[in-house]
Amino acid sequence: MKKVYETWVTFVACAAVLLTAMIWLSSYVLQFDSVQRQAKVEADREEKVRLALWRMDSTLALIVAEENIRPVEDYAPTPPGAPSRDLQNQRRMGTPWLPAALRSVNPTNISLHFEFGSDNVLRSPDAPLDRAGGPPGVQTLLRLQNILKLTGAPDLLSILATNADSEPSLPTRLYNGQRLTKQQELSIVEQQARANTVQNAYNNTVPDLTPSPRQSGSVSQLVPTWFGDELLLLRRVGDRSSGRVQGCWLNWILIRRTLLGSIRDLLPGAELQPLHKEDDQPSYHSLTALPLHLVPGELPPVTAPALTAIRLTLVFAWFAVTLVAIAVAMMLHGAMSLSERRAAFVSAVTHELRTPMTTFKLYSEMLADNMVSDPAQRKRYLQTLCAEANRLGHLVENVLAYSRLERGSARSRIEKLTLGQLIERVQERLAERAEQTEMVLVIDTDPDTTQTAIHVDATAVEHILFNLVDNACKYAAPCSTRREIHLEAMPDSGKFAMLRVRDYGQGISADVQRRLFEPFCKSADEAASIGPGVGLGLALCRRLSRSMGGDLIFDRRNRDGAAFLLQLPIAATRREPSLA
Repeated sequence: MKKVYETWVTFVACAAVLLTAMIWLSSYVLQFDSVQRQAKVEADREEKVRLALWRMDSTLALIVAEENIRPVEDYAPTPPGAPSRDLQNQRRMGTPWLPAALRSVNPTNISLHFEFGSDNVLRSPDAPLDRAGGPPGVQTLLRLQNILKLTGAPDLLSILATNADSEPSLPTRLYNGQRLTKQQELSIVEQQARANTVQNAYNNTVPDLTPSPRQSGSVSQLVPTWFGDELLLLRRVGDRSSGRVQGCWLNWILIRRTLLGSIRDLLPGAELQPLHKEDDQPSYHSLTALPLHLVPGELPPVTAPALTAIRLTLVFAWFAVTLVAIAVAMMLHGAMSLSERRAAFVSAVTHELRTPMTTFKLYSEMLADNMVSDPAQRKRYLQTLCAEANRLGHLVENVLAYSRLERGSARSRIEKLTLGQLIERVQERLAERAEQTEMVLVIDTDPDTTQTAIHVDATAVEHILFNLVDNACKYAAPCSTRREIHLEAMPDSGKFAMLRVRDYGQGISADVQRRLFEPFCKSADEAASIGPGVGLGLALCRRLSRSMGGDLIFDRRNRDGAAFLLQLPIAATRREPSLA
């Protein structure tokens, strides 16, 4: 008992250590899976931001490049009396006159073209000099003047010079002196690629535009500059001190709506924020064509699958560990049960052998010393010795037969015979065993049932039936209400022919029924109190019956005594092969 307790304590301790390790590992794996899924969501978000930036920069590059190649002379103010270049005014006056260079691909993106000379006067080709306060172009020019005054920027030339000279490249301006992560390095490379694309668009000629040749170095590239909430594209014409500024006023509201509409499928909650010179901060979501910052906004939640690859692997790991733990527990239980049964078997066999050996020793000594002179008594003693020898032979035969079945070395001699022929073979031996305990073997058959053909090992069936009758003689005879043992041939069930062995003794308790067919289940104490035997007979009978394709079942429907059903396989009808 102490050894069994120590074994189970060791198993529980090992299982607890394994369980703790699995819980820790599962927690770590789940955290890793959560981080991995979050990284995947972030990577998907960054990919959408990348595509959105490419779309917007491509759209803006066309607008800025078109304005960047506009000839200098197209910014000259409209002379007095000339038709207005405002499109609505042209349609009203019926005097369509507009240079080809001012015909934008999308003219609504530009609110006004203007020029700022060295005399600090703001002029526009869209506002005739003699129509002040009249056409929309003049009103737009006046609004621009007010915006410049309110923002404190009366000298556009100096502002342009400052912005153009002090503007470093994007990676230098945003990330100089910082320790970058891998994602930030990729963002820098991505921004530089977009900047190169925009620069190439500046240097290429837009179709349908035929700019006039410029003097080398006399005209700078357009520089986007924020004035409050308004965005201007400015360029310097001439030298830095005596030159002039030309540019256009972008329709920021319309451009913003167009840009956000183009990325609505990627980032439905995105917003664009101006990047002013004074509060410009490092950003990985900045556009390169214009000083704008993309705010991706909240993305729709991503529904992750309930069982990811990592979680499925973890489930299989838990399943495998659980199976291993159960298998080890079952092996331990089986090993200890087998050890207990073997100990019980040794104890029962010792008890079973001690009684006949004692009888043999005592009776043989008395007979050898001529201590028994009465012939009748001598005969009774010899009969007792013969019965004890038969009992020992039956015990040894059962143990050897079970051992052969366990090793798989038992050889079956299957033959085809009828149920009646089988009963005739075993009837005499069974009746003789019943007579030894003053019992009567009653055979109940009918002609139809006895003609049923079966495929069995007749010797094994005889062994099974003898064990059943022997058990009835040992356990049912002392308290039997009827001194009969019934052997019944029952109608077949279509697959099996059945023999039932029934007695009228005290029956079998429910506790014993649970371990009725377990080998070596009877201890020496039980053998002494219940009856002789080692608890091997029924286990052997079931193994023999199943080795032939049948089975041995305890009949629970019987209420008076004990009954066992022996199922025997019916011989299949063989068909002769047809000759085609």
